[in-house]
Amino acid sequence: MKTIIKDVVFLTLTTVIVMSLIEGINAAQNNNFKKVQARTAQTIKLNKKQIRYYRQKDQQLSKQYFYEQISKRNYDIVERKKSLNDRLNKAFTLTFSQTKNKKDYDQLAAKLSPLVGTKFAAELKSKVKPAVQPDGTERTSFDHLDRLEIAYGHLNESTQRVPVLIFAAYSSPTINGTSTGVVTKGTDQVKKSSGIYKISYDPTTDKIVTFDFREGAISHE
Repeated sequence: MKTIIKDVVFLTLTTVIVMSLIEGINAAQNNNFKKVQARTAQTIKLNKKQIRYYRQKDQQLSKQYFYEQISKRNYDIVERKKSLNDRLNKAFTLTFSQTKNKKDYDQLAAKLSPLVGTKFAAELKSKVKPAVQPDGTERTSFDHLDRLEIAYGHLNESTQRVPVLIFAAYSSPTINGTSTGVVTKGTDQVKKSSGIYKISYDPTTDKIVTFDFREGAISHE
């Protein structure tokens, strides 16, 4: 009987000890988990704070950068565009409406260069080189600017360039409709053509930097 009592007491004590150990382990784990949760929450809070800081800093730097770029300008971008627009209108009018013969053609480059620069002047001049026409006279292919549309993109602060798109339509003088191979309307016909010019304009130097040309559709009336 005493042996049984001792065994029961021992078993009870062992169970109490084991349960205490388990509770201690659980408590330690819970404490560790809470600490991990607290550290994680703190890290997330810190990260959010840093993200807000860098976003604000980035916005400030961006605004500051563009402000500095604008403050460095010694020109008015609106006035520069207006000036270029006027010069382009004059250059295209000179080329397609006022260049009629070889004499006009020979003087064209000197008139165009101050307006649009040497390279773009040569591009325009190449479009109206005099040649013997179907009626036997030597003259330019086009003598009238029918339409001119100029569109401007936004100034790229990084490159300091403004993209410009130009659509120009022009027509020839009235040509005798009896010429071989010419589509006629009555006895006379007019040759029409158009082109699209893509320009990169630098308002800092007030110059056309690069350009590209694409021939448009040609129709006869």
